[in-house]
Formats: sequence, C-alpha cells, structure tokens
Amino acid sequence: MRQSRKNEPKDQDLQDLGKALATLALNLAVLYIVRRVDWLVRVLVILAVLNAAWTVYMLYVVFGKDNGA
Repeated sequence: MRQSRKNEPKDQDLQDLGKALATLALNLAVLYIVRRVDWLVRVLVILAVLNAAWTVYMLYVVFGKDNGA
C-alpha cells in the first residue's frame, strides 16, 4: 500500500504526459484537416461558379433564341 502511494505521482505524470500528447496529436490532426478542407472549399467554390456559369449559358442557348418565330 505504501508503494502504490509512492508511485502515484509518477503515474499522474505519465497520465498528464499522455493527455498532453493526445491533445497535441488531436490539434495537429485538426490543423491538417482544416488545411485540406480549406483547399477543398476553394475547389468546390470554383466548381460551383463554373456550374452556375454553365447553367446560365445553357439557359441562354435554350431560351434565348427566337426559335424562328
């Protein structure tokens, strides 16, 4: 019983170190994901703009002509 009390601070230090390393790993993973999501958002915005321009163009082609009337 006396030895478990003696080792308790060491165990607490190991737990704190584990929590710190887990937090660091989580933060690095979040930063990596945010950077990739930022790139993904840029690509999706560009695709959305191209899609909107294509849709406007097709609407002009289909409905913009007189159709010989």
